[in-house]
Amino acid sequence: LLRVSKRALKTLLAWALALIAFVAIAFLKLPFPLIVLGAGALGMLASALGARDPSSQAGVEIDLIVRGACSLRPGVTGISDRIRVRSIVGRLLEHSRVYWFGNDGQPELYCSSADWLERNLLRRIEVSFPILDPEVSRRVFDEVLANYLADTQQAWELHADGSYSRILPEAGQAAHNAQQQLIDSLCR
Repeated sequence: LLRVSKRALKTLLAWALALIAFVAIAFLKLPFPLIVLGAGALGMLASALGARDPSSQAGVEIDLIVRGACSLRPGVTGISDRIRVRSIVGRLLEHSRVYWFGNDGQPELYCSSADWLERNLLRRIEVSFPILDPEVSRRVFDEVLANYLADTQQAWELHADGSYSRILPEAGQAAHNAQQQLIDSLCR
């Protein structure tokens, strides 16, 4: 736990919030969804006060593939300028819960049983787990993340003002449909 904490918690504020969350769960017996809600409220407050996303500010490129509404505002200069959000709207309702971290050349890939919607946090037990086999990890990365980030037929990009625009192929680039690619590769 301490090894992960040292890698994840980079600021005094982050350590303080983690300690508060630990006390709230362990000693005050507050439900986890309430902790997540509180952390989200603090994040919104920090954002409103001009706090900067430390990952984005450190030069980390962040790509989010979000199926539904997203309240994050990517591309805000000095705050979230290295964060990109895209939405894929297609015929399949599938949406993978895959998290990939570059970790300075030592990538880690995780899958999760569900996203962080209220119904998932309040009424279910959810898990996130690492994909440790390098071959399986590469396959999940290629078939899900790389495939969806390459989509130029059903992808929409979220802008800092909350508007979306269609992602189109570059001149001379063939159009790519991520969901059709999955169907073609998995249903041979």
